[in-house]
Amino acid sequence: MNLRQVTCCLLLSLCVGSHLYAQEKLALKYAPEAGTTWDETLTGKLCDILLQGQPLGYSGTATTKLKSEIVSRDADQQFCLVKLSCDDVTAKLNGQTTKPTPPKPVTLKVTELGCTSLTEQSKAGFNLLDTGGVPLQVIAILAHGLRFSGDPVGVGEEWSCQDCYGLPGVGDVRINTRWRLMSFEDGVATIASTAAGALPNFKAPSPMGGADMDMKNGKLYITEMKQEYDVAKSRVLTTDGKVRIDAIADLAGMQVPVVLTMQFKLEQAEPAAAAEPAK
Repeated sequence: MNLRQVTCCLLLSLCVGSHLYAQEKLALKYAPEAGTTWDETLTGKLCDILLQGQPLGYSGTATTKLKSEIVSRDADQQFCLVKLSCDDVTAKLNGQTTKPTPPKPVTLKVTELGCTSLTEQSKAGFNLLDTGGVPLQVIAILAHGLRFSGDPVGVGEEWSCQDCYGLPGVGDVRINTRWRLMSFEDGVATIASTAAGALPNFKAPSPMGGADMDMKNGKLYITEMKQEYDVAKSRVLTTDGKVRIDAIADLAGMQVPVVLTMQFKLEQAEPAAAAEPAK
């Protein structure tokens, strides 16, 4: 075999190897170790509220330290109980800073494919105006949620699912989701998603003050979300998401279209600084 033939063989091997690598598929599943805990930071931003298409000029933010805990794992039944606890909440609504009481922890039942349901004690909501108009419990669930395909997937491939999610203060929501594996590097899968779901009727604080509004014919849209997922640890590392809620509000008998837009971000908390040695 001459030099030219050797070179051609090497190039062919590299091309085949690159093609096989590109076609490598991941069998993604959620199987964290029971007893694992870690700290995160969750931030939500209320971008605006529109009434009949007119902006009210509302803006708000809420930030909380979030402790995640794998309470238990049932390998036979293929699900985990996951507890999300907010602490040290700070919020700001239209420039006014508040220090609200953290909402109650929520406990989720999560299957190996990421199907999520709420335990009964986790269904109660809390006053959104206390936390800058940001539903911290709801976005904590959305930020941790990843719904895997039942089949192995490769980079660039998509899958879609229809599931029922329990959301505190809202109820059970049937949501259609679409996912795409963007990349897989150093054990971390980057996954993009969008979602749409119909909300049951619920109550929400009126931006005009007074009694809570009855919210009807609501639609929930995750217009854009990107997550980094540590495959070995079965852990969401980061989430960036955008949410829109469209509904009809009953304001003193008047049926008024309402649109609410939010952004949220989940990050791993920085590790505590090491203590300085005594002098």
